[in-house]
Amino acid sequence: MKKRTTILRIDTPYRRLLPFKTLLVGTFLLMATGLSAQRAVVKDSLSGLIQDARTGAPIVAARITVINKAASALSDAQGRFTIALASDNDVLNVQAYDYNTVEVPARGRRQLTILLNSEVFTPSFTTTMTLTGPQPRSRQVTAASTLRQLNDLNHLAADELIQGELGADVRGSSRSGQPGMGASLFIRGIHSLNANAQPLFVVDGVIWDNQYDVVSVQDGFFINSLVNIDLQDIETITVLKDGTSLYGSKASNGVILITTKRGKDPVTKIGLNVLTSFTTAPRSLPMMDGDSYRLYATDMYGSMGYSGAQMAQLGFVQQNPAHPQYNVYHNNTDWNDQTYQQGRSNQYLIDVTGGDEKAMYYFSVGMTNGSSVIKETDFSRVNTRFNTDLKLLRNLDLGVNVGFTRLERTLQDDGINFYSSPTWLAKIKSPIVSPYGFTQQGEITPDYADTDALGIGNPIQVLLRSLNSTKTYKMNVNIAPVYRLNKHFTLTTVFDYNLYKGVERRYVPMKGTAARPIEGKGFSENELNSQVMRNTSFFSDTRLTFDKTFDTMHHLKALYGVRYLDNYYESDYMEEHNTGDDNNTIITGSNDFLSVDGINNKTKSLSNYLQAEYTYDERYMLTATMAVDGSSRFGRHTEGGFRFWKRSWGVFPSLNAGWLISSETFMQDLEAVNYAKLRAGYGLTGNDGMKDYESMTYFSIVRYMGAANGLLISNLANDALQWETTGRANLGLDLGLFNDRFNLTMDVYSSRTNNLLTLRKAPYFSGLGYVWKNGGTLSNKGYEASAMLKVLNNRMVKWEVGLGVGHYSNTIEELPGGAYITPVYGGDVLSAVGEAAGSFYGYKT
Repeated sequence: MKKRTTILRIDTPYRRLLPFKTLLVGTFLLMATGLSAQRAVVKDSLSGLIQDARTGAPIVAARITVINKAASALSDAQGRFTIALASDNDVLNVQAYDYNTVEVPARGRRQLTILLNSEVFTPSFTTTMTLTGPQPRSRQVTAASTLRQLNDLNHLAADELIQGELGADVRGSSRSGQPGMGASLFIRGIHSLNANAQPLFVVDGVIWDNQYDVVSVQDGFFINSLVNIDLQDIETITVLKDGTSLYGSKASNGVILITTKRGKDPVTKIGLNVLTSFTTAPRSLPMMDGDSYRLYATDMYGSMGYSGAQMAQLGFVQQNPAHPQYNVYHNNTDWNDQTYQQGRSNQYLIDVTGGDEKAMYYFSVGMTNGSSVIKETDFSRVNTRFNTDLKLLRNLDLGVNVGFTRLERTLQDDGINFYSSPTWLAKIKSPIVSPYGFTQQGEITPDYADTDALGIGNPIQVLLRSLNSTKTYKMNVNIAPVYRLNKHFTLTTVFDYNLYKGVERRYVPMKGTAARPIEGKGFSENELNSQVMRNTSFFSDTRLTFDKTFDTMHHLKALYGVRYLDNYYESDYMEEHNTGDDNNTIITGSNDFLSVDGINNKTKSLSNYLQAEYTYDERYMLTATMAVDGSSRFGRHTEGGFRFWKRSWGVFPSLNAGWLISSETFMQDLEAVNYAKLRAGYGLTGNDGMKDYESMTYFSIVRYMGAANGLLISNLANDALQWETTGRANLGLDLGLFNDRFNLTMDVYSSRTNNLLTLRKAPYFSGLGYVWKNGGTLSNKGYEASAMLKVLNNRMVKWEVGLGVGHYSNTIEELPGGAYITPVYGGDVLSAVGEAAGSFYGYKT
């Protein structure tokens, strides 16, 4: 297994562009400030010693830089250095090979000893990826968690990894035991009742469409777009919990940034990574054995009024081994054991990195295969990625990312399905019956049994005879030029084209399944489904950035950008029933209950955004952000925002501030406190996570009497339909004590979501079930804290302990139209004022 020491690039992952208005705004700001140009002012110098925290040995060739200043130095053979300071409150960044990077405030001191810990420990001071690029910890003013050491590579998708590795920061729930199905993630509560409540994923600066609205023909299967990224290609994963207004109407559920690996060293390196992992079958629910079930069934029939004579005719009560029904019903079958197995995954990846002064590159080819914990399922993935950074001219760079993934799966229906889900059938099928069939004389046969006397199918038959498969292909091409106009202005942009295609097939067999009613048509003995999906999207993000330090004390970074997203999704669906035999598994159009359907959805969104980051003397930080978003999903006459170009636009501002207390001169005598920062912020974000065209009236084509096509109204217009708006406040404290031996982060937060997107009952005369409307308020309040303690640091053992705790309360505060109940898998979910979202409702026993 290859080991790498990684220092995150500062110039490549995020590149954007902006319109000419920015230049005018930036020029006006500069004239209004009246600040003079930066001067190379040296106030004093600081001398220090760099030592190993465990042994006290001097560290040679450690690199010391002053954050956001030109000064730098290297430690000598005795670990000593001298560096020029422009301010008593400058912050030093110290890096050394095999050691964790640290940030040390000068605090007016002229002599300093800095102890570095081995990189084996979790780093406390890392450059964190933000919405506008990498940022040192000392300048961060928002709550964020970064995952750099991707150690748990047993997972196949990034959201599964986040659930396992960042569980203290993100609440996660696995969707299935199928590999790569991912997890539902919730950042600081649930912020919507009926609209999308999942965070926004941004991969290498590009909004990633997770296709939450795409419905698979496989029951219980979720199409997880994140499985197309090999975890071994990922450099960092960052969870942003507040200060996400830059992504406006898409950010109310939080933002997760993923950056992929790039070339960093001109030396050519070839790596081979091989990983085999196993997954144990889930622990089954405590179930009755054969004898217990027989007694239970006897009592049930007795309570139904069966007489003694009637009971004597039942096969399962026979006690004579010679009776033909005795062997049929005297078994003790563990159906879960017949359905589940040990899962396995084999992962292989070859990567090559290298380059020269003109170009750096990262190239990888990976292959993954295996099986899930459900029998008769498998998974295969082939992926390749090529990322390169080119220096075309002195002031022009070009980044190029190309990725391709092919996925193939053999699946089984999952979840609560009485007819075709083997995992559900295994839970409801009686243990007294055998997997195998019997003759009329009571002799067992080698053939698996059909449905039993209660009409419950045989999960083994379903496993063996179902033909469920899915194949998907995903390719994306990303081009990101960076043009430096001068030393202060940079013009960047990202152009991304994404193509996704999927083919699904499903067959529910006759043998081993019960006949199922088709409303208004009849009964289905077997079923065929087919779906072809295609998704293309174009994304661009262009921005102009101004970055300058004035008089060594004032640093200003301002930007204006325009983000555009054009997404098109289409699918073609066919379904028919009763082919007459399990050998006829192809849709011909001549079988019963033929159904043809499809989707053509197109979404466009445009965002203009501004951000200004101001830092004074490396102690006080202030960030102001505003995004103005328009979307084809919005109605044209919304109550929120404003109208422009005959469209509705939402406005999403935010303000965040930070105070680096540990840089104050009054802290210079508190040697135990090496880092302390107070953060606070408030911002508005939105959620446009509804289906396309929900603000419009539209019709669908339907087949009438099998002889003609007609039009059916499918939605009623709501020209006032708009985004949900979430206001979020946050107060946080970061502490580093005893030379970074103990680190603590604490946050308290409160959010309130207005204009909830809810499904209301449609008027009876419309013929529709539900329509989308805005209304209602939902709040989330909570706290979270995480701590990391380095317990042992000696030559043989290095041990650290981490702890994360958190709590939040979720309350529905307003709900126009009153409470309503949503049936979910046979249960009831109550939505009512004063209750939490997603509360199960029923009698308490």
